[in-house]
Amino acid sequence: MAVPLHKAQVAPPARGRAMAPIRRILHSLWLSLPRMATRLPATDNKPQDIDPTMTRLRTLAALGCALLVTACATTTTTTDESAAPGTRFSDSDIQATAPGTAQCIASSQAQNAAGVQATNTVRRGAGLPPVRSSTVLAEAAARHACDMAQRGRMAHHGSGSKGPSDRVKSLGYQPMITAENIAAGPYGLERVLAEWNGSSGHRANMLIPQVSEFGIGQAIGPDGRTRFWAAVYAAPRGR
Repeated sequence: MAVPLHKAQVAPPARGRAMAPIRRILHSLWLSLPRMATRLPATDNKPQDIDPTMTRLRTLAALGCALLVTACATTTTTTDESAAPGTRFSDSDIQATAPGTAQCIASSQAQNAAGVQATNTVRRGAGLPPVRSSTVLAEAAARHACDMAQRGRMAHHGSGSKGPSDRVKSLGYQPMITAENIAAGPYGLERVLAEWNGSSGHRANMLIPQVSEFGIGQAIGPDGRTRFWAAVYAAPRGR
C-alpha cells in the first residue's frame, strides 16, 4: 500500500531521507499571496522571486500498518514582492531512490494537454480563467524531473538552480509568477494529477489566479520503477 507525502513551496509575482520504492512522495510549490501582508513585514522594497516551502504531509505504509506524520516548516525570511510581502518557508528534501542513471523523457504534447485539461477543470470550478500549454515550461519541468531522477531526490531546488523561477529564466522565460508541483513514485500521469487535485497544497497551485501557462515533465529513476514528476505553473511578464 503506497500513500502520499505532501510538501509545498512558492515563487510569487515577478523564489532526505531514504524511502522504500512503494512509498509515494508528493511535493508542491504554493503561492504566497498578498493576503499575508497583514502579518508579514516587508524587508526589501525591490520586486524579486521567492521560492518558499509550505506544508508537508507524509503517510507511510509499513507491514500493513499506516503511519501518518505531518510537519509544517515555517521559517525564515520575508520579502516585499511588487508591494505585496510574501514569506519563505523551508523543508527537508526527500531521498526517494539511490542516485544513478535516469531515463529522461521528452515532454510530450499529449502529456501536457492532459495536464492542461486537469488544471483547467479545477480552475473552471473556481471561476478562474484557463491556462494554456507552454513548451518552455514543459521543457523546464522535464529537465527538473530528469535532474531529480538522476539524484534520486525530490526537491524544488535543482543541481544548479534554486527553484522553478531560476529554471524557466534559464530558458529565456521572464516570469511574473512561478509555482511548481513535484511527485515521485510508481505512478502514471493520471494518478499524479488526481493526487495533486486531492491535496489542498497542490490544488492551491492550480488555483493561483495570475497563472496563465503550464508545463509538465517526467523521468524514471535509476531503479527503473520510480517516476519523478514536475509541473510548472507560471505567467510571463507583460501579458
